[in-house]
Amino acid sequence: MAQSLKPHVREALLEAMRGLLVEVGYASTTMAAVAARAGVATGNVYRYFPSKEAMFDAAIPAALARDLARRVRARVLSLGAARDVDALPPGSSYARASEELFEAVMGARLAVAFLLLGAAGTPHASFAPRLVADLVRLARAYARAAYGLRLDGPQVFVLRRVYTSYVASLGEALATYTGERPLRAVTSDLSRYHLAGLRALFAAHEETPPKEAS
Repeated sequence: MAQSLKPHVREALLEAMRGLLVEVGYASTTMAAVAARAGVATGNVYRYFPSKEAMFDAAIPAALARDLARRVRARVLSLGAARDVDALPPGSSYARASEELFEAVMGARLAVAFLLLGAAGTPHASFAPRLVADLVRLARAYARAAYGLRLDGPQVFVLRRVYTSYVASLGEALATYTGERPLRAVTSDLSRYHLAGLRALFAAHEETPPKEAS
């Protein structure tokens, strides 16, 4: 009689794959290595997933990437034209969007880390660059709304570099820390540093309001 598939074994295989993806990348992740990490015989892996590609699709689903991009956009848009994030009340839409994003990321920590760190050699390889481009676009819209600025040329280059570093740093944080408390501390500090830098950049280029006629 065929043995039934066990949900906890399937999830152990997926988590093992996510860990290997972050550590060694997709090309170097093998079914045998996944099986060894999960404590499962290599032959049994194929009872759950017919191929490495099928396991990858289950470990890093496209729906997760779409949801992550949507939540990031929602967090930025919830700022509106507010300049000082620290002055926003705890129950603000920004605070809610930030908490919802953090909880979603914590629930898929390794998968999100892989996406943010580049996902080389997979269908998600364009995720991080597209996220950076989206963040740059949103930052330019925010600069117009909050500071009356139209950033282009050199300023857009700076924003692109800033967000490329920010996204990669968040990915490294998720790959390094496992607990909620240290991750909250690290992501909060990264966000605080990032936002302070943006405020300084926007303030430096803020248009001088016209003088009133005497």
